[in-house]
Amino acid sequence: MNFIKSIFIFTLLIAICFLGSNSVVAQTTTDVQLASFYYQNEEYDKALLYYKKLFSDYPNEKTYYDFYLMTLIKTEQYDLAIKVAKKQVKRFPNQLNLMVDLGMVYLVNKNDNKANQEFEKAISKLKPNSRSTIDLATAFVNIGKLDYAELTYLTGRKTMRGEYGFEFELAEIYAQKGKFELVFQEYFRVVELNERLISAVKSKLLRVFASDSNNSTKELLRVELLKRVQKKPQSRAFNDILIWYFIQEKKFGSALVHSKAYDKRANEDGRNIYNLAQLCVVNKDFTTAIKCYEYLIDRGSKSRYVNQAKTGIVKVMDIQLTTSHNFSREDLIIVEQEYLKVLEDLKGTPSVFELLRGLAHLQAFYLDKKDEAMVILKDLMSRPNLNAMVKDRCKLELGDILVLQGKVWDASLNFMQVEKKYKHDILGHEARFRIAKIAFYTGDFEWAQSQLDVLKASTSKLIANDALNLSMFIKDNIGFDSLHAPLQMYSRSELLILQHKFDEALACMDSIEDVYQNHLILDNVFYQKHLIYLKRGLYNKAIDQLETLIYYFPWSLLVDDALFAQASIFEHQLKENDKAQAIYKKIIAEHRGSLHAIEARRRFRKLRGDEIN
Repeated sequence: MNFIKSIFIFTLLIAICFLGSNSVVAQTTTDVQLASFYYQNEEYDKALLYYKKLFSDYPNEKTYYDFYLMTLIKTEQYDLAIKVAKKQVKRFPNQLNLMVDLGMVYLVNKNDNKANQEFEKAISKLKPNSRSTIDLATAFVNIGKLDYAELTYLTGRKTMRGEYGFEFELAEIYAQKGKFELVFQEYFRVVELNERLISAVKSKLLRVFASDSNNSTKELLRVELLKRVQKKPQSRAFNDILIWYFIQEKKFGSALVHSKAYDKRANEDGRNIYNLAQLCVVNKDFTTAIKCYEYLIDRGSKSRYVNQAKTGIVKVMDIQLTTSHNFSREDLIIVEQEYLKVLEDLKGTPSVFELLRGLAHLQAFYLDKKDEAMVILKDLMSRPNLNAMVKDRCKLELGDILVLQGKVWDASLNFMQVEKKYKHDILGHEARFRIAKIAFYTGDFEWAQSQLDVLKASTSKLIANDALNLSMFIKDNIGFDSLHAPLQMYSRSELLILQHKFDEALACMDSIEDVYQNHLILDNVFYQKHLIYLKRGLYNKAIDQLETLIYYFPWSLLVDDALFAQASIFEHQLKENDKAQAIYKKIIAEHRGSLHAIEARRRFRKLRGDEIN
């Protein structure tokens, strides 16, 4: 009986303790909520009552101490604040940031001398510990004392004796102070000590550039990097960052000059120049891309990228010509001969596969040699040593030629075979998009939409964007009338353009203009007509179509495209630079979110006479 009684009493005591503990926790939570509420509402006298109690109950809790000290300052109880801060410094002598709190109280009490004494005393007590150095400097930053934060890190660098130099931290301080020359010096120190941190430094520099409104900081970096490269021409780090800088600024010509110089000095294999060539192609700087490839070819056996360069140079010649909208059949034949010359030179190497595909595309889509192109592709596909994926890419190319010939169902069969084989691969997504396009061309918009809905989730950003754009285009125009006639006529005209049947395409689009004068699809009609006139070299007619689009459809998503296309024609085909410059300026001012805004700014500056490359 006594044993049972003892158990009961013990259980009761535990229950009382538990309930008491819960009560304390609940009360503390309420106090914290009330303290925070009053502080946020600037009722500091009321907040002080709660923070005083919280700090008294939990003297080791830094948050309660911080708010208690701040409420004392807010209520101008400076003597008590000094007393509390001093007591905290005494209790935790190794936490030097607490001395900054004491100095801060002296500051707000207009006692600068004592404040500075506390700040300097804190720095003098620094030990070789990176964490305590960073904590102290952060405390100075939090009260706006950047000079003391800088001194803290410099003192910490001495105490650490090379173990850690606080370069990134100092660079942040210098950036806040606007001392960008010192920012760069710290980042240069980082890569000198450890080249593996080049990528980290580049990321930091991008953040610096983001706040550079007038490009003065970028120019300073360029100057400082050139000094370093001249002083240490063998330094991989400085050459790397200088070349990266020019690439960020899209000054590919300058990037090539320094890449070539370093490639020769360091006796490298040309990999960086090959990568630069590919970047130039992506950014449509074909002239510099060709120079990159020519350099690699001239290096001969000293570069392992000679074959890739020979392949690259002819492909760039192809892209440069066919995207210029200003070429003759004779120009195309010259490129065709270059393909044949390089194919002969690289006979028996894997490089010929891509070249043969490129030659077939040129012949089919530009030289009207569809049968010859199909022979090349079929011969390529029959080769036993051909990679399966390359073979299926040829099958897609073959399907594209069948579409050119009007054999859309035969083309669909090719595309479906590839899509089935690579259902979850980008190649399969490319095939599915072609299937959707055929459905669009033939007016089966529901089937096209079903394919496009799947492709919106493609891992290929390009395919996903193309799918989304076509899907939106169909949705925007399919519901305008129950017959879908304008959309069917438009989709047919796009197929005719693809097949280079320009007269029929123009007639089809003229019919849309005449019959459906208020239809939403007309902005696209004008844009497509401008492309036809551009391909035919009728530049003024192309300009007229774009002008009509801009005037009658100011809300259209194609307006910025139309403006950029206009400016490009004035600049490159009509050589009317003043008009081009005015339009580029308009894009910069009125279409800041446009994908063309950055390039428009670059071209505007070039036409204005600024130094670009």
